[in-house]
Amino acid sequence: MHTRGRRAERGWKAGCGPFSGWNCCGHRLAPRVVWLVLAAATCTISLNFVTRWSPYRTWSLRSLAPRPGISPRGAPSGRPQPLLVPRKEGPQWWDARNSASPVVKPPSQAGGPWRMWYYGRAGAEWSKGLKAFLPTGRIGCAESDDGLKWRRRKGPLEGGACLDPSEEGFDCVHVGVGDVVELPNGTLWMYYFGGGLDGLPNEGIRMQIGLATSDDGLTWHRAGDALLTPSGEDFDALFVAWPRVLPPWQTRDVLGLSGKWYMTYHTAQFGPEGLRWTAGAALSEDGLVWSKVGPILGPSGGGWDALGVGVRHVLVKDGALTMLYEAPSASRGCASTR
Repeated sequence: MHTRGRRAERGWKAGCGPFSGWNCCGHRLAPRVVWLVLAAATCTISLNFVTRWSPYRTWSLRSLAPRPGISPRGAPSGRPQPLLVPRKEGPQWWDARNSASPVVKPPSQAGGPWRMWYYGRAGAEWSKGLKAFLPTGRIGCAESDDGLKWRRRKGPLEGGACLDPSEEGFDCVHVGVGDVVELPNGTLWMYYFGGGLDGLPNEGIRMQIGLATSDDGLTWHRAGDALLTPSGEDFDALFVAWPRVLPPWQTRDVLGLSGKWYMTYHTAQFGPEGLRWTAGAALSEDGLVWSKVGPILGPSGGGWDALGVGVRHVLVKDGALTMLYEAPSASRGCASTR
């Protein structure tokens, strides 16, 4: 593991300290939390930690990468091993071609299963016969007794999926899971994203964020239209997608949030030098009606995250938010370590 300091931006303070074999801004995370973050990655990735959050300022940065052989307690060491493999259940399964970007929840009660929701598809096309350019498409579920060995759960839709694109609307071409929140009464809220027939330069690119609810994690019901949409000529005019959500019972001690729902998402911008990626944030009083607060972290201008910020995970520790994220680099095309 290594840390690499960077100047804190726009009033943000950065610090670093060791914990559990990782160096990360002085924040100590349980091995289980680290395992959840790593389980959500499709490759071994370098990550940045950002801390000292304010909804109206930029995050400050510390960089880290996994030390070879370091694994969460109970997890196998060495090279990462796949947890789910496409086509294992046969070509008729909904994710026979690819499986990606899981959201993992530990047991909510003693003896309960670990649960995972992820997206994928069986063929090269999305709904409506459109050629896919992302690994999204449909959403399904898997379970585990220990968080290491997983089995797919068959959902009610064709091929065992849990959530499909709608017949018409903002998500009629493809969908992907962003986050799942369990309410105090046990109801599950899935914040997902999807694309429709509009958007340039390709149909399906104008992704928006929606909500679906479930009592069992397998049968999902959409909760109305999109919750968050692209904004005109703003930084997120192309799409808003890959939401991560913290409910108010997790943010009540975070200065500046006052127990609000907090969402991060990311988007992209086309420019003279190609694509650049930016993370944005939104706040809500009820998890249903959201107000954007603008961009919170963008391209660094140099280093492994020179082109911006992609999929991320946000944790609460000691009254502050800490973000782990993956990012593309100008030289290699993705942030990875070997």
